[in-house]
Amino acid sequence: MPITMCIPKEPLNTMKTERVTFLASPDFKRYLSTQASNDGVSVGELIRGRCQAQQKRNAHARSQERELSALTAELRRSMAEAHDSLKEGLQAAAKAMSSIRNARDGAARRRAA
Repeated sequence: MPITMCIPKEPLNTMKTERVTFLASPDFKRYLSTQASNDGVSVGELIRGRCQAQQKRNAHARSQERELSALTAELRRSMAEAHDSLKEGLQAAAKAMSSIRNARDGAARRRAA
């Protein structure tokens, strides 16, 4: 059962003077006690540690989202440039093919005359 609360960052030496109380089922309390015991910490320290770890994960996810957003914007710009370049290339190719056809048709008419 992950704990997904989040608390503000604080220096390690900040004195813990505020009390937080919440209700939990007997199973959840047992789970917290077992996890804390396994980690060699108090239940409070377990919860603080999990919350701080979640905060770091959230910050990392926000950073990745910003990076992904920037990459997406760059990709969209690049795709628009590629589309424009391809369109110009196709227009130039069509113009060249038209010129070749006109030259070929002109040569064929001169031979027929």
